[in-house]
Amino acid sequence: MKYYFLGTDEAGYGPNLGPLTVSSSLWEIDSPCTEDPLSLLNRRVLNAMGFQGGFRICDSKRLYHPGNLAPLERSFFFALQCVAKWEDELPLFRRKEPSCLYYPSWLSMIYEISSAPQAEIEFIPPWEKEISFSLPLTGFQDWIERFSEDYSVTNSRLENEGVRLIGIASRRVQPKEFNLLIDRLGLKSELLAEITMETALSLLRPILKRNSEKKEIILCCDKLGGRNRYGDLLTRFFPESKFRVEIESRALSVYWVPLSRGRMTVLFQAKGESNIPTALSSIVSKYQREISMEAFNRYWQRRRFDLEPTAGYPVDAKRFRKDTDGIRKNEGIEDDCFWRKK
Repeated sequence: MKYYFLGTDEAGYGPNLGPLTVSSSLWEIDSPCTEDPLSLLNRRVLNAMGFQGGFRICDSKRLYHPGNLAPLERSFFFALQCVAKWEDELPLFRRKEPSCLYYPSWLSMIYEISSAPQAEIEFIPPWEKEISFSLPLTGFQDWIERFSEDYSVTNSRLENEGVRLIGIASRRVQPKEFNLLIDRLGLKSELLAEITMETALSLLRPILKRNSEKKEIILCCDKLGGRNRYGDLLTRFFPESKFRVEIESRALSVYWVPLSRGRMTVLFQAKGESNIPTALSSIVSKYQREISMEAFNRYWQRRRFDLEPTAGYPVDAKRFRKDTDGIRKNEGIEDDCFWRKK
């Protein structure tokens, strides 16, 4: 029996500026022989990382504070390095650089883990065409040697625990595409649900196609837009499977989906970042959101040097929108490309 765990989470759901980013992470664990394999995964990963120099996988809000990107960036690059080993099994990576620890262009990393690179190209905003910087942002020369040593130890500890991180994928939805999807779907919660499932399936499809192995898949999602019932969503994305409702409550909604050889359990959980797969997805989403906003702010500050940067959340976004109104008119940047409707 193979056990797979896939978590999803987003960053940028609330802001009016910048992209919504949704990510997934895929984990595998040696046969756990337990009724609660997800708790076992969480415990094993925490055991592997619980030493000085270990990497932290937790809710991104605990890792990132404005002005200090380093802890978030370090955990993000740990994930990139882990999944590089499995690229032949899950061909998500189109790496040209010799190491995923350095990217001369931040967009090359975005494209590398994108589940929809064509959408990235089609809806790229003007600021991302112009602004280029290398990654990591927080002092490559200062922490590369320490990172390599810490990664080697942490990865060995994970292997000893029988745990493997084998895939990550992300989907950025820029304002122009966001607005088009709102026009089609109506509700922001529906947009989030659709993008979340699409991103999850980009990692799940290769696993689901392996009919030669018996498997159990646990898909862990944070609650999507505050809803408690997800049957319509599962019907849309798994039309050939007759799922069973286990629980539908404010705290937790659980569904069982039969597979040809095994089953999939789908969890929609409040505070889902308590589970390792969702926590890592939170980190991946938040990091990409932050570097996207770095490019966004650099673009506008090139045009107005006294402009205060923004994180894009509603109150400050209105200030930023007003402060850049004249610049956008002069450059012919349409509001639909700049401002998210909801």
